[in-house]
Amino acid sequence: MAGISLPRTTLLVLCGVPGCGKSTFASRYFKNTMIVSSDQCRFLVSDSETNMAASREAFKLFRFTIERRLSIGRFTVADSTAVTRRARGELLRIGRKYGFNVTLLIFNIPEETCLARNAGRERRVIRSVVARMQKMLQQTLQVAHIEGFDDVYIISEEDLDNSSFEIEIRNHEVTLPGPFDIIGDIHGCYQELVMLLEKLGYRNRFNYYAHPAGRKAVFLGDLTDRGPRNLDSFRLVKAMVDSGNALYVPGNHCRKLSRYLEGRSIKITHGLEKTVAEIEALPEDEREFFKEEFLKLYHEAPPYLILDGGKLVVAHGGIKRGHDRKSN
Repeated sequence: MAGISLPRTTLLVLCGVPGCGKSTFASRYFKNTMIVSSDQCRFLVSDSETNMAASREAFKLFRFTIERRLSIGRFTVADSTAVTRRARGELLRIGRKYGFNVTLLIFNIPEETCLARNAGRERRVIRSVVARMQKMLQQTLQVAHIEGFDDVYIISEEDLDNSSFEIEIRNHEVTLPGPFDIIGDIHGCYQELVMLLEKLGYRNRFNYYAHPAGRKAVFLGDLTDRGPRNLDSFRLVKAMVDSGNALYVPGNHCRKLSRYLEGRSIKITHGLEKTVAEIEALPEDEREFFKEEFLKLYHEAPPYLILDGGKLVVAHGGIKRGHDRKSN
């Protein structure tokens, strides 16, 4: 297997016995913040990864943390053994609750290899436990494909040693079912945006707008320029995106503002002068904070989004040839 491609709204469930290499695999391919580890949760609640008496509380934290990440739309890796059907079923239920793709990654590594790696670890598991869990893993291989996961992949020892193995996160593909409210070209018209959101049923809570029925706004770029409250418009959208209540793709005015903030030579016209005037009126530390926040939103945003299982594709303008759904 050369690699795996996953939507950005994925709960990736790792399944394997101690010493199989799944935690090392996770740290190699994913940011630390993406990984929720049952061992780390046990350490957090009891000061020890080996304190099995703390497992109940540790797994409460494990599931709680996963839910909180999924609730704001974050790609998440669940790193536990997951060799029991009950454990996998609980994670599948959580993923489905939030409309996520749930993919199972099974580490089918020979028992002798796992035992050898386990012997060299600081936190070792006794041999009989590894053997018992290996039998459970073999049973998992027989039934995992009928448990309801969107995809099931088997990782072999060869895959772990393959330097060309890759994992792609399709940042443009969101599995959430909606409904979606698509809003484009705000252009600094903050007050009108607030009126629109409230008309649609969104309510301001904890300094961001959210819909009580779970609807999500999809902002199609050009947040600033021309209107009277450009920075406030950006802040509103950023807060909704960060809280998981909105999605965003950039527009041409977003690109031009990003180039200005990066210090590139551009013409400050077509409304950008109004945004620049607001930025220059800020205290120096607030200017720098705005720059960092805007560039983070802009650079992390995909050029288009595929939503609702491919039934809806949104972009600010158009999509380049070769970037259609089939090519991804």
